[in-house]
Amino acid sequence: MANQFTKKAEQRWNALPEHDRQLFLSTVWCSQCRGNTTMLEPSCSTVQNDLLLEGKCQHCGAKVSRLID
Repeated sequence: MANQFTKKAEQRWNALPEHDRQLFLSTVWCSQCRGNTTMLEPSCSTVQNDLLLEGKCQHCGAKVSRLID
């Protein structure tokens, strides 16, 4: 996974303010670490008009995701 965005998701992602984008990537829950982490290597797609971010936990490398409506 290396910063892959579908075209529709990329348009919606880029429409968000930079501060919000950084906040979404830096406040992700990791079920393996059982705490907040930063998402590395994000990919993004749309699911029913919501953005789905998927990537790796900064600490343990486990898969993390975040849905943004």
